[in-house]
Amino acid sequence: MSGPEDLAALAAEAPIPLRVLVGAIGALLLVAGARVYRTALFGSAFALGAVGAALALAWAGTVVVALARPEVLALGAILAGVAVAGVVKLAHRIGLIAVGGVAGVALGAGVGDLVGGGAVLWGPVAGALVGALAFPFLFQTLLKFLTPFVGAVCITYAAGRPDQLWLLGLLWGVGIVIQVGLVRTRKAEEASS
Repeated sequence: MSGPEDLAALAAEAPIPLRVLVGAIGALLLVAGARVYRTALFGSAFALGAVGAALALAWAGTVVVALARPEVLALGAILAGVAVAGVVKLAHRIGLIAVGGVAGVALGAGVGDLVGGGAVLWGPVAGALVGALAFPFLFQTLLKFLTPFVGAVCITYAAGRPDQLWLLGLLWGVGIVIQVGLVRTRKAEEASS
């Protein structure tokens, strides 16, 4: 692809059902992405583990008939679903710490270079520690800005207008206002009740 025209042509050639699906996912991300993120992540991990275990037990049930009993399949699916969701939660937390640490190293190196006048060791080390500790707490707030952007990209693609940056910016701004504004409004209502 050489430019926005090629991207617009690619979006216009996509089948209608795909564009509708992408648009629906984009609309969800635009208005509620930060609120549904954890549910979608851990729910899909649970479902993947449960379906995988049920299929494995059903296959093993062809050899050992007791494994194909419905109660064994159900219990195995639930246990595997919880286990996979737990592993995903742990990996998610470690990933947030790692991303924060790497971002902190980059920022710390830049600040250390500006302040120290050269490559100093304390900048990246301090940045890594601060980033690794702070990013997991800032992540939920960052989602309120990142998910509307992804939603806006999906919507402009589904509309066949991915080259219209003004539309992308407008949708992104509306999404941020909705996600940040509605959360504050709900918290204020809960506090006043």
